[in-house]
Amino acid sequence: MIRTILTADRNNLMLTLPDDFLGKQIEIIAFVIEEVAKKPQKRYRLRF
Repeated sequence: MIRTILTADRNNLMLTLPDDFLGKQIEIIAFVIEEVAKKPQKRYRLRF
């Protein structure tokens, strides 16, 4: 599965598919994601 979220700057989009998608049925959908108020994100400290 490929999922990408992008902001279009023109009305033309080219999609390159992996070789293992060839010969198989695929579904491509496009829809607008409603903008939501951005909340400040908490910062986490990771220790290894």
